[in-house]
Amino acid sequence: MRLFPRIVDQFVPVIDTPARRPMPLGTTVARYLIRVTGSLTVGVAAATILDDSPYGLIKSVDLVVNGGKPLRAHPARFLGIAWNPFQFGTGKRSTAPSGAVGTTAFVAEFEIDLAQWDIRGLERYFVLDTRLYSSVELVYTIGNAADVATLGGGGSVSLSNLLIQTFAEDIADVGGFASRVEIRRLPQTIGATGALTINTLPALGAIYRAIVLHTVSGNADPIRGTDDDTVITDVSLKAGSVVHFDKVPWEQLRANNKAIAGLETMPAGWGVLDFAPNHNLGELLRTARARQLLLELTIGAAPANTWLEVYPVAMQLLQKR
Repeated sequence: MRLFPRIVDQFVPVIDTPARRPMPLGTTVARYLIRVTGSLTVGVAAATILDDSPYGLIKSVDLVVNGGKPLRAHPARFLGIAWNPFQFGTGKRSTAPSGAVGTTAFVAEFEIDLAQWDIRGLERYFVLDTRLYSSVELVYTIGNAADVATLGGGGSVSLSNLLIQTFAEDIADVGGFASRVEIRRLPQTIGATGALTINTLPALGAIYRAIVLHTVSGNADPIRGTDDDTVITDVSLKAGSVVHFDKVPWEQLRANNKAIAGLETMPAGWGVLDFAPNHNLGELLRTARARQLLLELTIGAAPANTWLEVYPVAMQLLQKR
């Protein structure tokens, strides 16, 4: 039995101030749905709305259990722009503000999916039984107006009426399952074209649902950068002696993502190394026999302030209790 989402928290965020919000315990949670609303005021001269606006305002939202163990650590744009649409074929509601002089409202919705509804057959295996933890918290890193829009000549931008609401979707007849999905954000600067090898992804046991790549350029803060599809030319991935992706062209990877997820468009700058294209657990990348995981990229362009963000989506498959 699935229950309709219920509101469990709401607060007025303060710009440039982290917020740690405790979630209720005692239920089994399938997902947290988060809704961010507010208004942008543009004064004197028109502003330019950033690519991922208004998601960039939430520079990070982390799901933390037992006071310090982060299960998820990612910006809102990873969820709202990339991962939620890839999982479900469409994104949540999002309305960016206007860059014209005046005040306009905005809304950004995204969800932290715990149950993994896109994995067929075991949709209820990955749930968060909060009775197993001493605390469950959502930790927000809040930005400011510059994460939503850039100034016009002599202009000004400011935020008002900010509100963040959290809804929890419980499953009444499921509990005690211990498997989970963990996500991390690993950003790094790109300073030159040519071959780039990343050998810091865990192997020797890690199980991957996907590895998500994102490229931006043009700003020293990657959250404020412009989504850029010119950075990566092709992608390879090797687990020990097994090659899973062999110099796959960036746009071919993105086209395949679009087809598998049934998306109308694939968001610029994003690509997914997908290890469950048929939506089942049998194809996951299991690294128990691989001593090293190598992500090899060909960098075709490196304009000023180019950033690569790597998001390993890792699964831990435990026994039912």
